[in-house]
Amino acid sequence: SNEEIQNNLFASFYANVKVPFIEGLSYKVNASPNLRWSHSYNVTRQDESKTNNMKAAKKVNRNYYDWMVENIINYNRYIGKDHHIDVTLLYSRNAMEFENTSANASLMTSDALGWNNLGLGETQTVASDANEVQGVSYMARLNYRFKERYLATFTVRRDGSSVFAADNKYATFPSGALSWLVSEEEFMKGIKPIDMLKLRVSYGALGNQAISPYQSLSKLGTTKYVFGDGGTTSLGYYPGNMANSGLKWETTYTTNI
Repeated sequence: SNEEIQNNLFASFYANVKVPFIEGLSYKVNASPNLRWSHSYNVTRQDESKTNNMKAAKKVNRNYYDWMVENIINYNRYIGKDHHIDVTLLYSRNAMEFENTSANASLMTSDALGWNNLGLGETQTVASDANEVQGVSYMARLNYRFKERYLATFTVRRDGSSVFAADNKYATFPSGALSWLVSEEEFMKGIKPIDMLKLRVSYGALGNQAISPYQSLSKLGTTKYVFGDGGTTSLGYYPGNMANSGLKWETTYTTNI
């Protein structure tokens, strides 16, 4: 028999403040914490086992916690009747923490207590692991419109993640776009079948950090082996993976017309 339970507690908070005495200036903060915890319990009882010695039980407990906080400053206003600017500045932080603990018991003398007394097992093993990821982002964006038909957008992001090597944690990703709302020109007013025509060209870079934590580091694995004539086991270490100090953000460049 087994028992699987998953829990999720999440929230989202924000505040938006219009700065007095400065027209068009505002500040917004977003916060989103997320807590998840789960467990997986399993027991193989006497009547489920093919032999009396196969009674076993296992308990696995997992905890996840992630959060993100964004700070956004926006300046949005018209300058005269022909010019409009929209400037956005962003600073954000995020983090993820995970931990996992498992305990196993086999050759149990009794299955009466199920997984609630693993000490009844003649053979007992335990394992645990944890990881943490930290991230930070900066962004600046300018939207400009002239006469409501000529548009330009320029953005630059700088992102950092703890999953990369010390010299490659940060990368910068710029992008830009130019648009022409042709249907708003005077020479298009008489063309009734076309009520909306827009030409747009853009070019920019996107980043990807989808790698496992500590993948850039040299790590050791563990194994148990029998040492000597006594039949006792010893713990040994071996190289799990080689360090990769050159591991960095994956960058994709895209052009759209």
